[in-house]
Amino acid sequence: MALFTELDIYAAAYELSTLCALYTGSMPRNFRSTMGATLIQDCHWSIQSIRLANSARGVERLRHIEDLPGAVDDRHGDEP
Repeated sequence: MALFTELDIYAAAYELSTLCALYTGSMPRNFRSTMGATLIQDCHWSIQSIRLANSARGVERLRHIEDLPGAVDDRHGDEP
């Protein structure tokens, strides 16, 4: 089993997290604490779920994958 830091999905999630942090800093102040914080929180949650899924087995692995933001996301209803 590879370390989670060696996975392509982890590298992509980490890069996305870095970019979100960079761009959140340039957001207008009134969006930074709401929209920016949500973006960064979702990125960090994705990285955490990837790490946990990599170390889990069987049904537990699936549970962590389903916890990824957007994987089973009902916050936006039936939108694509």
